[in-house]
Amino acid sequence: MIGQTVLSFKVEMTRDTITPHAGLALVGEFAVGIGMMEAVDRELPEPGSGAGYKASEYIFPLVLMLNGGGRRLEDMRQIREDEGLREGNSGKLVTLIRQEACSIAEKEGLNYIIVDGSPGIGCPVIASITGADLVLVVTELTFSGRHDLLRVADLASYFRIPSLVCVNKWDLNPQITEQIEKEAEEHGVKAAGRIRYDRAITEAQIMKTSVVEYTGGAVSADIRAAWRNVVYTIG
Repeated sequence: MIGQTVLSFKVEMTRDTITPHAGLALVGEFAVGIGMMEAVDRELPEPGSGAGYKASEYIFPLVLMLNGGGRRLEDMRQIREDEGLREGNSGKLVTLIRQEACSIAEKEGLNYIIVDGSPGIGCPVIASITGADLVLVVTELTFSGRHDLLRVADLASYFRIPSLVCVNKWDLNPQITEQIEKEAEEHGVKAAGRIRYDRAITEAQIMKTSVVEYTGGAVSADIRAAWRNVVYTIG
């Protein structure tokens, strides 16, 4: 913690791209979350043809530009070319995919939707866990893995979403595995299980099938045990 005269703040590592306009991704996620896009399309005229753009596709970039300090249409170029903002807007894509998944699950009577999130705590991760019943953090025996685990745990706690941790390749270093699980528990994250190292996982990927379908070995038992704990926690 670095002392300040007014506020104190903590310096951490991040793999997210930091640019002058990257923070606007949060504004974009907020707009999507409150249903701004749907409201705009509902209140304003529809496109005049099938090739036309919806009203929200004009309004959304303007909202980002104005919140980023832009005042002229030329300022849109800076927003469009900002690499960090483009990465952040992938959260919008996650939200749209989740909405489609919910629609399919409802039609087919499915009980669960599994959303595979990206590392870190950027907008795609926030979009992945928002409204979820449970967050399962799969981590490995690396410094970055442990770091991301705690960041996601804090994020899930902020949104009041219960979370579990599963350590992948735990048998490569059982001592570190125990340390990770202990540290996670101190942050309110219980262990869902452990998955051992097994070449069958790579072989299953090559065969384009799931591990539990490819082999009935010990690693499949690990995965099934973790899933049972997930289902039990969800209730």
